[in-house]
Amino acid sequence: MRDRQSVGPLIVLLDDEEEQVRAAAIDALGQIGDVAAVPALLARMADPMRHERARVVEALRALGASATSALIEHGDTHARDRGLVASVLAFVGGAAAAGPLLEWTSTDEATEVRAAAALALTLAGQNPLLAPG
Repeated sequence: MRDRQSVGPLIVLLDDEEEQVRAAAIDALGQIGDVAAVPALLARMADPMRHERARVVEALRALGASATSALIEHGDTHARDRGLVASVLAFVGGAAAAGPLLEWTSTDEATEVRAAAALALTLAGQNPLLAPG
């Protein structure tokens, strides 16, 4: 139904002990398309369960161009998450991600952030969402 009022309760379900409930919540958040879910989805990227990380990336992709803007804003305001954001932008971001990624490669103090941003830019040539043209 894509009810934006469901975003809050779905975010709570991201921490459910049942794997299937978490997966359904991730998928639903992607389908709803509200960028308010971006920080909560990013927080789940550190989860050691690979299939959940893949679901999160797909959910963020489903948000479209608004996800790119929300991810960049999150990276700009949450320096500790910038490496993760850069990694996600390699798969989710549109052309709008190239400028911030390039900036992070030279201005961020953390080596891991610069490396993640550089890798994301390298992957841009293989990613039709980030590729120039």
